[in-house]
Amino acid sequence: MELKINNLDKIIENFISKFYLKPEDRYSSFDYCYNYFRRTENITGNIEKSCLVLGFYLASWGMFRGSSFLLKEKSIRYFIPTIEYISTLPESVWKIDVDNYNSDSIKKFKLSIQI
Repeated sequence: MELKINNLDKIIENFISKFYLKPEDRYSSFDYCYNYFRRTENITGNIEKSCLVLGFYLASWGMFRGSSFLLKEKSIRYFIPTIEYISTLPESVWKIDVDNYNSDSIKKFKLSIQI
C-alpha cells in the first residue's frame, strides 16, 4: 500500500494560512523538539535537557492536563527510557519526511517502533 496525497501544496498552504507559524506558537513546538533530537549528537549525554525538551513538547499539546497519568505521578525521569530508545534509532529513520512517505518508509517506521 502506497500513501498518496493529492494537492499536498494546497493542503500545506491552507494550514499555513490558518496557523501562521511564529516561533512562539504551539505549532512551532514540534520544530523545536524535532530539531533538538535531530541535531544533538548525544541526546543521552544531557538526559535532563532531553527529557525536558520532550516533556515540554508533550505539555504544549496538552498531554499534562486533567486526567493524564503524566500529570499525576510522573517526573521528567519517566522519559529516560524514551530518550534512550530515541538515541538508538538509525539515521535513516530521521530522514523520513512527509514528502517521501511510501511503503518502504512506512515499513521502516513500523520496524523502528516495535519494542
